[in-house]
Amino acid sequence: MKNRSALFLVGVIFAAAVSASGQARTARSIKVIDKYAASIDKTVDSRSRPDIVAADTAAIDAAKPAWKIFDSVDALEKAGTEDDTYTIAYSWKKDDKLVASRFTYSSPSGDWAEFVFHYFRADGSLARVDAELRTFTDDCVIRQSFYFNSSGKSLKRTRRYFDLNTDKSRKPCLGANALKFEYFKTAAGLPFAASLK
Repeated sequence: MKNRSALFLVGVIFAAAVSASGQARTARSIKVIDKYAASIDKTVDSRSRPDIVAADTAAIDAAKPAWKIFDSVDALEKAGTEDDTYTIAYSWKKDDKLVASRFTYSSPSGDWAEFVFHYFRADGSLARVDAELRTFTDDCVIRQSFYFNSSGKSLKRTRRYFDLNTDKSRKPCLGANALKFEYFKTAAGLPFAASLK
């Protein structure tokens, strides 16, 4: 009986040690991803314009998207589609690899906008995605971040709520549907990726 208890105790201690080791490894991975994302932010901020401008030019009620690549933000504006386009993606490259893509979603009424920023590794896998939903409904801002390892496994998710007018932290607002947003786990999976080849 004592041997069973001792074995059980050793098993519990071993499981706790493995769990703590896994948590430390995940924390290190998150730190590496945050550092990488900061380096991508510097790349994006250092440029006056994105490398790729893509927009879904389909009508808002169309069954399928119609993605089109534009030479620049100016070209999108000149095409006269910017005001009629409710999904636009601005993307940046580093060493000829697509490393960042910022999607802007909006509604015809203008009562909400959502910004989804993808950070891709050089191999095209998604490292982190940040989303910010801003809506006049309940004057709410929801900011979320998802972290992924290079195999696409989710490592961590954060969520914070803010007041739209003051940007101060607040209690959760809106329902569960507001927490859902579209993101792409690989650069090759972006809806306009086939047009880049």
